Amino acid sequence: MKRILLFLIILFSLIQTAHALQIEKYHITAKPINYEQTENIVEVTIYNDEETATSIVILNLALGTDITTIFDAYGKVEYSIQEQKYTQIVTLEFTKPLTAGEHRTITISTVSYNLIKKEEYIEYILVTTPLVNISNFTHSLFIPKTFMAEGEVTKQIYGVVPYASVTETKEGAWIEWSTPLIGGKPTSFIVRFTYREEKNIFEMIVYGFVILIFFIVSIVLSCKIWKFYKQKRALDAINILSIREKAVLECVIKKPGIKQHEVVRLLKYTKSSTSKIVKRLQFRELLEVTKDGNVRILTQGKKLGK
Repeated sequence: MKRILLFLIILFSLIQTAHALQIEKYHITAKPINYEQTENIVEVTIYNDEETATSIVILNLALGTDITTIFDAYGKVEYSIQEQKYTQIVTLEFTKPLTAGEHRTITISTVSYNLIKKEEYIEYILVTTPLVNISNFTHSLFIPKTFMAEGEVTKQIYGVVPYASVTETKEGAWIEWSTPLIGGKPTSFIVRFTYREEKNIFEMIVYGFVILIFFIVSIVLSCKIWKFYKQKRALDAINILSIREKAVLECVIKKPGIKQHEVVRLLKYTKSSTSKIVKRLQFRELLEVTKDGNVRILTQGKKLGK
């Protein structure tokens, strides 16, 4: 459907008036809002060369072009639209009539499908076919840097038809055409520019979430593996000890931070015997002893903690 609308846009444009009104100036300013649509400001200066005033002006508008607002110097202009096979007729009704000999500028805001996204570039195309001659026609297209590939802006723009001036700014690039239009003769305005790949925010969030989960799971598994490895080394170290030394060390490994008097109670060793065993294990750096007042607290030594 969008391609059909684009085709119709290429065939017709805003350029017909009724009541023998003359078009003195016609200017279109376009700017992409995504990779398919542009928002447009159309400024048409008309002249009433009749001897009587008129409140009605009729414009020819392409199918697929949505009008946002229409204003003149006196405020908002009411309008009605009648769709035909290839175009839509827009009837404007001024709140203040256009008097004989008066010049008036009408500003029309629209949104249309003027962009075609291809594999390596985006093509902007507008073809106007006026029903009357327009000697003063200008068209400006602004392409923001956010739409173009990285690099020098002017090198991202090519295939400009007809000749136009290209000006680089901090925000992007202006392409400006100035040419008379001949009634009944189509005139094409084309430009191609390399584009910046769109980033799907939802996909980025999901991708980031998956990475975060993977990172958390990796940390948890690494901690468990490291803990298992430490316990295995600790148990292996017990094999080179005496039976009593093994018994004391096993108590500490199973319950880090155990109090020395608890070891005495669990193993039913004497206090002096337990103290000698603890000192030997501490000397071998298999145990660490800290004091909380008169209470001795036992934990694994440096060798078991490496």
